[in-house]
Order: sequence, then structure tokens, then C-alpha cells
Amino acid sequence: MGVPVVTLRGDRHAARVGASLLGWLGLTDLVAGDVEEFVRICARLAGDVGGAVSRRAGLRERLRASLLVDEAGFTREIERCYQTVWMQHMQLVPDARQ
Repeated sequence: MGVPVVTLRGDRHAARVGASLLGWLGLTDLVAGDVEEFVRICARLAGDVGGAVSRRAGLRERLRASLLVDEAGFTREIERCYQTVWMQHMQLVPDARQ
């Protein structure tokens, strides 16, 4: 915890998880779209010791404040999504309302 993770966004679920997690934390500057960008991000981080210290100092709190560890908030959001999908289904399938 507290060590910056750089990720290379891929074309499969497993290759996109890191980008998704970093996005939820507001750390999209650590997500590379290709290998060259990945190298540039790593080089930038390696050359910015002060930035690394400040980033590391705030990572735990950033995680605690995110929806990634907010079970109640996540549950409310997924329930809202289920309700939306159900309402859309009910509007598209006339026989479902009977």
C-alpha cells in the first residue's frame, strides 16, 4: 500500500482491472494506453521523488474515501442500477407488466 502502480490498459477484462481501480482513485495519470506511454509514466515517477512522497502519503486516505471500500455506497449504487434495468425491461416488454 502506498507504492504507485502503473498499469497498461489492455483489451481484456484482466488487462483493464488496474485501469479501473486507478480511475476510481482518481489516479488516471498512472494508466498508460501503450508501452511507450507506460515507460514515460514510469520514468516520470522515478524522477519525481518529492511527488512520490506526497502521493504515497495520501494513498491510504484516498482509498478509504473511495467507493472501492464503501460497501454501503456500492450496495446502494448497484441496487439503483438493478432498479433502472428492471424499469427499462418493464417498459420494453408489455407482457411483463401483467
